[in-house]
Amino acid sequence: MKRLLACLAVLFLLLASAGAEEAPFDFKQFRWGDGKDAIIAVEGAPAQRITDSQYQAEVLCYHTTIAGLKAQLSYMLGDAEGLFIVVYSLQEKQDDATGYIGDYDLLREVLTGKYGTPVYDDMAWNCGEVLQEVYQDDLNTAFRLGYVTFETVYETDTTMIFLTMEGEMFGATTELVYQSKTVQPSLRDFSNEI
Repeated sequence: MKRLLACLAVLFLLLASAGAEEAPFDFKQFRWGDGKDAIIAVEGAPAQRITDSQYQAEVLCYHTTIAGLKAQLSYMLGDAEGLFIVVYSLQEKQDDATGYIGDYDLLREVLTGKYGTPVYDDMAWNCGEVLQEVYQDDLNTAFRLGYVTFETVYETDTTMIFLTMEGEMFGATTELVYQSKTVQPSLRDFSNEI
């Protein structure tokens, strides 16, 4: 009888634990607030470690690819808060704006497939109306001169996801930022330095 009760108790515990689901990951195999040991256990030793003075955060940097594009992957960790921001910075070089816009469109397509319709998706002009009229039909030049910015935003229950691209004279800055909605970093207090 004791053996039967013990077996039933074990069976009950197994069934109860099978029904309890762990919260889904916020980014890859990580949850917001995870420490650097969790990241290093999955990603390995970082290629570079830097300190972000604005957030008082340690940044672990890795060389990787995203959707087949070369990128730097940076994990930002607060001393007390743990993981709160992850950034992919594309490292691809293209011949013209069309190539950079193609990379952006590829990432947007992948993100839309994963997260659904963006909450925001637009191209903004960063110049006066006169220059906008001059370059309206020449997006390649406008992009190269830094007159246009692309931004697409997605949102999950725990994360804001920003895909941005700005043109510049010799390329583009394209970043994909995952920012926690649940873990807020401590900002450095600069008031004593002024």
